[in-house]
Amino acid sequence: MIRNILRRSFMTDFKPKEIIPITTTIHSIACSKAWSQLESKEKLYAYWMAKAAWQGSRICWFQRSAESPALLVVLHSIWQQPEALRAQNSEVSEEHWKQLQAYSAAVFQNCGNFKSFGDTKFVPELPPAVFRSIVHKHASLAPVWDEIEKSVYCEEDPVARIGFPDEKGQSSYYSANVTSADAKFVDEFCQSKKLSPLNTRLFKDSKGNFDLKIWSFQK
Repeated sequence: MIRNILRRSFMTDFKPKEIIPITTTIHSIACSKAWSQLESKEKLYAYWMAKAAWQGSRICWFQRSAESPALLVVLHSIWQQPEALRAQNSEVSEEHWKQLQAYSAAVFQNCGNFKSFGDTKFVPELPPAVFRSIVHKHASLAPVWDEIEKSVYCEEDPVARIGFPDEKGQSSYYSANVTSADAKFVDEFCQSKKLSPLNTRLFKDSKGNFDLKIWSFQK
């Protein structure tokens, strides 16, 4: 009962601070003319580069926030068939559809629910109850959304921006117990060994020992 009361409060007392307005312009990539001018070898190059970029971008979703990978699954699934989506949710207003579209476009653009410039979190302008009703039309997505719903809408510290816990932020670049001082220490160590801290993940255990993971295509 307490959980239901909290959920009802969450659904009704919704006043977002950082949103993506529906006036945001969304463009389609018009590339058919340029594509038709490419030779067969050039088309294959462009195709496989695009595939590689999409596969590689997945790490960005995991680094944005804990909920971003699941959010990608939800939004990608519900926009697979826009017309069917609207038909299944005839009670949803045009204003709410625009809010969902603006939010989805921003999430796809930023590879997560934090702005790639500024590292601040943005939340759906769409009311939680409406978003929930749309997602729950897809039975397979319902449990996924139930797990991340409050995280998606939460704008309180430390989940409102990407940063270190000692600076009232959160980050998936490091384990949750890594401080800004820890990161500086490891960064200086990497520089002394001529190692780039880019493409790394830093973890600290309960004893204060560091484990630096370096991405490589070789084991």
